[in-house]
Amino acid sequence: MNPEKVRSKDHIDLTFTFARLQEDGYITKDDVERLKEIAERIEEPKLKWIAEEVRYIGEGRFMPLDKTAFITELDSIRYDIHRVIESRVEEHGRVHISEPELVAAIPDSISRAYRITATEEEQDSEIRRDIYMKSMYGENEIELNVIDDLDDQERAVKINAYGHVRSELDGLAEEIRLEVEERVVSEECEEDQFDDPQCYIFINGDCEYVTHKTIDGEIRSVSVCSIDLEPLREHYRGKYEQYRYMVDEIEDVLKNKRCVVFHRRGEGEIRAICDINPVSAVHWDLGEKYQDLVDREADEILEERYQNEVLPEYEREWNEIGSKLPIPLDCEVSYGYPHYYGFYYYVRCKGEKDYNISLDEIAQSYKDIHDTLDEFEENVSGTWY
Repeated sequence: MNPEKVRSKDHIDLTFTFARLQEDGYITKDDVERLKEIAERIEEPKLKWIAEEVRYIGEGRFMPLDKTAFITELDSIRYDIHRVIESRVEEHGRVHISEPELVAAIPDSISRAYRITATEEEQDSEIRRDIYMKSMYGENEIELNVIDDLDDQERAVKINAYGHVRSELDGLAEEIRLEVEERVVSEECEEDQFDDPQCYIFINGDCEYVTHKTIDGEIRSVSVCSIDLEPLREHYRGKYEQYRYMVDEIEDVLKNKRCVVFHRRGEGEIRAICDINPVSAVHWDLGEKYQDLVDREADEILEERYQNEVLPEYEREWNEIGSKLPIPLDCEVSYGYPHYYGFYYYVRCKGEKDYNISLDEIAQSYKDIHDTLDEFEENVSGTWY
């Protein structure tokens, strides 16, 4: 057997086959195929041998040629696989309980990345086994409680899982930032336009793209613009030198934006033909000028929308996922804290399910535990958008 190729689900699959053979007296085609797949992957010749030592008895059912030998070898291999899984878990914790199959039910995604401890307590006719899992690389925690009532022959499985999840909101953050930048630049430039030539162009400039054909026959688009000077003239009435200085500054900005400027003293507007739209270009520059203010306001709005709009949607998605799990989980989501690209949030999920204490239902409980924990870990360790 190659221990590196062993998966926790292998133990569950073998347990299911073992239980079906004991309860029903036969195994299915899926069981046979699964045994062969596991045997090939983990390089276990004994498992391959028993998978081949079966005969077809009709309706998709197979019977071992030697049932006693089949059960003995299958149980032996199942134990060896359990020891491999348990040794992985024991690297980071203590897991000695009377039902080792519960440890083997812990998915690989958790057994390799969590510290795991297990305790067992027996009182009257009740046996309680608690398995606690704590991530070695983050804040995620999972508590699994398995309570067997020997009088009523019932098993209760309870899961309490807590996750710390990363979400990235590049799209929403950019959308909000553009909205805030547009508003901030407009508001700030309304006050600064008579002292800042870029603001004046942004507030009082008007451009449109015009397509024309050059002498060489090339089709070319240019931006034809006009800058209304009447507000500037009115503002600096009686202050000609200051007015003239601002006009020169405005023309210099336009020339730096690849414009050919047409303006004679006394005219009420500056006309320009540009390779790019200078109003859009100065808008970009002004966004950088007011960046601290834009960033502060955008961050506040993003956080508010995250808490009021995004987190409720995440909670809805978690509960949709949880409702479909083998052990259904009910989840609550709460705000965490920001990171560079978005926020962290916390999710807490609880669920329980009851089983009869019989071979097939106990095997089912192992599978349900494995699949539920595996799905939780996959979602909690991923990045949400």
